[in-house]
Amino acid sequence: MTTLAERLLQRFQTLPLDAQAEVVDFVEFLLARRGQPASPVSDWDEEDQAALAQQVLDSDDDPVTYDERDLRERWA
Repeated sequence: MTTLAERLLQRFQTLPLDAQAEVVDFVEFLLARRGQPASPVSDWDEEDQAALAQQVLDSDDDPVTYDERDLRERWA
């Protein structure tokens, strides 16, 4: 039988890095709301910081291009 923490870790590891970062942010938000200090990103090891930075850079590449025909209103 797996514990809740083990189930969470298994599911967490299947997420892409940007989603993992969102989970970490949410957990830190919950800790802060309960008055527990959160660990800053500077406490992460260099490999995690580099992987997250690369994921953020990669996510900026929007494969969809937009032009004026996609606008609902035209601004003067």
